Amino acid sequence: MNKSAEVGRDERLAADELAKQFFSLGNLITGFCVLQLFAFLAVTYAQGADAHDRVLKEPSLILTSVAIGAAVFIGAVWHCGSKEMALRRAAGHPSIVISSSRQATMGRIICISAFCCVVALRTLHHIL
Repeated sequence: MNKSAEVGRDERLAADELAKQFFSLGNLITGFCVLQLFAFLAVTYAQGADAHDRVLKEPSLILTSVAIGAAVFIGAVWHCGSKEMALRRAAGHPSIVISSSRQATMGRIICISAFCCVVALRTLHHIL
């Protein structure tokens, strides 16, 4: 085995490992976002909570916070997904793996968007 083939194999293995880390990071970001939104709903809409009164008085603050949070989390997931796909391409993965990676990224983005919509609709429900 020549030296250049061995170096190329090592680079592909390193790219594969890094792609797996980006995949895990995307899952971690999505999980954190969903848990944070559940905690937000629980605290904000608990009976007698001060935060509940604040939602009724300042709904635009809550909706703006949810929109900014959604943009940050979706941006982070998109970045992880794009890096993962590039690394999988560099590692020589077949197109089905790269396509699955793209679909997983879009699934995470849809999940975050859906939970942010639930929070926004819940806030609007309490206002109206």
